[in-house]
Amino acid sequence: MIFYRILVAAFCVGAFPALRAELLVSEVMPGTEHDYVDEDGVSNDWIELYNAGDSEVELGLFSLTDDPQNLTKWQLPEAQLKPGEFLVVFASGKDRRNASVPHTNFKLKSEGEYLALVLMEEKKVRQEFLPALPSVAKSRSCGYLFRGGRMVADQLTIFSRGTPGARNDAPSVQPRVKDTKFSVDRGFYQTPFEVEISSATEGAEIRYTLDGTPPSSRNGLIYKDPIPIESTSVLRVMAWKEEHLSTDIDTVSYIFPSHVAKQPARPEGWPTHYEAKLNPFFARMAGKDATDENGVIVKYAMASSENLGVEQEELEKSLLALPSISIVTDRSHFFDSKRGIHVKPEGRGRQWERPVSVELIDPEGREPGFQIDAGIRVRGGHSRSAACQKHGYRLYFRKEYGAGELDYPLFGDEGVSRFDDIDLRTAQNYSYHYSDSSHHTLVRDV
Repeated sequence: MIFYRILVAAFCVGAFPALRAELLVSEVMPGTEHDYVDEDGVSNDWIELYNAGDSEVELGLFSLTDDPQNLTKWQLPEAQLKPGEFLVVFASGKDRRNASVPHTNFKLKSEGEYLALVLMEEKKVRQEFLPALPSVAKSRSCGYLFRGGRMVADQLTIFSRGTPGARNDAPSVQPRVKDTKFSVDRGFYQTPFEVEISSATEGAEIRYTLDGTPPSSRNGLIYKDPIPIESTSVLRVMAWKEEHLSTDIDTVSYIFPSHVAKQPARPEGWPTHYEAKLNPFFARMAGKDATDENGVIVKYAMASSENLGVEQEELEKSLLALPSISIVTDRSHFFDSKRGIHVKPEGRGRQWERPVSVELIDPEGREPGFQIDAGIRVRGGHSRSAACQKHGYRLYFRKEYGAGELDYPLFGDEGVSRFDDIDLRTAQNYSYHYSDSSHHTLVRDV
């Protein structure tokens, strides 16, 4: 089953290898109440870039964007940045690719928004702030401190004043808001309950969502009273406070087997179809139940106990027989008509990877399980056809999402326990429409 959320974090690089160009965002001023003006005498938002490596950087190879759906929104000017040098880019919306005084084609928001530095040709995100930069006062900036002559790229800090074109040595304003705590842990449940949420930071505002959108200082419900959980739900929570760095978004899945077994075929607010250009061969293989005049049919309901020939109680009990993986991301990452990976399954490469939260939940409590932020892509061969209503997926564990790898004994005492990536639904490589046994062989002794 798939539940929905998007992660939040300030992503940055680790150690700087020798003789390598390392272009980084070192400081951001998302406000105009400062005395650093452009060639027009106007105060603008600005983004400071820094070459933390030992060789020149070709700036024109990179882009800046405030839109995760448009990674090449604004290309940097054709110029070089020497090791240890800074470049201040005005985020004014004036769209000037002047090498000495560049201006982006977008502005920033002091209440926080997405920002990324991207390697253009590969559309590879070099550094990003998801889903948003922290909310800061109009005259303050956020960025990374310098120690011993090097940028410390492991803790985003709010500064009492901006230092455009110089190392960030200004004192920080406030620490990060303390993480949110839940009175009820993720897991499987049979009866309704209430969840209490708290943060040890006095005066912090807690925001939460139950509809799959990422909470922020501007989005979500303000937590005041315990939240009733009566059926399968994904609770997404963050806490923030003025002049503080916000918490990460915490994701907790509460699964009710009785609800999963009877989840509706057409849940409210979810797409019933998606458009796709279907190969006639795959359309025939998929069968008449997979498509109609409106496109590919999206199916959500499980087969009923009557169709399976079992009692309802037995069906619900079977859902507790094995640990479950809850994959949570923003709904648009799967179903957006242009960039959704489920409706555009043929897409390959990093540009078709989407951020997710992954939870392993054991209903019996026999193993501790885990939660980790990762990236997800569609995988497979023929099963990538849009006519196939089920797809295989691959999870990628990268430092930009949080932990650089999954450290968990997925296979018990057998095999490795540290993973860079893992495959889900591996039998889907050639599509579940094929019934040839050779296509369903997962392991064969030799």
